[in-house]
Amino acid sequence: MASRQVFNKYVNRVIEVFEVVIVVALLVLAIYAIVFLVRDMAGIKPSSPIEELRVVFSSVLAVIVIVELVKTFTVSRSGEEYFEGFIEVGIIILVREIAVSTISGEILYSLMASGGVLLLALALFAIKRSRAIGK
Repeated sequence: MASRQVFNKYVNRVIEVFEVVIVVALLVLAIYAIVFLVRDMAGIKPSSPIEELRVVFSSVLAVIVIVELVKTFTVSRSGEEYFEGFIEVGIIILVREIAVSTISGEILYSLMASGGVLLLALALFAIKRSRAIGK
């Protein structure tokens, strides 16, 4: 019984180390994404083509996704909370896809991404509702 507790403690420690490595890597990615965002925004002019605006918008949403992932790893501890965080990140990614496909005129992709957002939002609602009922 004691050896199992020692093993569990060791495994939990390894998981914590991996989480720290992931958070540090995500923070480095966020810094790079912000640098590229600033660089892309510096080149935007009122006469810029829509493609340049799409690149800037995509960069903004990439930063948001990375920050949301950092929040997920730093705030959450239980599996269900991780699941909620990843659903939230999925919603952000799909909202990005909706915006990009709408800008490029791909209505079918925009509708599919909208359906995905709806499904993920319903899943998040169901998880939060079941947690509220359980308390």
